Amino acid sequence: MQAIMLIMGIVFTIVGLGLTAGFWSTGDAPIYVCLLPLIFVAVGVFLLYSFISKKILVKKLRESGRKVYALITEVSTNYSVSINGRHPYLLECEYNGARFQADYMKQVTYDLVGKTVPVYVDQEDPSKYFVDVSEL
Repeated sequence: MQAIMLIMGIVFTIVGLGLTAGFWSTGDAPIYVCLLPLIFVAVGVFLLYSFISKKILVKKLRESGRKVYALITEVSTNYSVSINGRHPYLLECEYNGARFQADYMKQVTYDLVGKTVPVYVDQEDPSKYFVDVSEL
């Protein structure tokens, strides 16, 4: 899902900048037509920002977050999201009463319930966490 955000961010930014440059270079397009491609740029920059900030947060949590092993309590299919015709699995896990969630794209069986998964938690703000599903 992160790769899709990166690709779409790059595409929207490039298309928006290209259209903006094209419209500005002709000089005869109305101003509202010239502003339309800037919407593409804004969407692209937002997607790139989201991707980069998520990567920075994950890196920060891996380096300085507290690593705990949470017990997987539930595995369900997230039907509200579809990527390439597939629905990601939603893992719910718990550690000392704190609940964590993570999307998980791999083909998974429901026998993960009862296993542990590493979770990196920000020591100052426990609402910031990263469930490391790569070890499953």
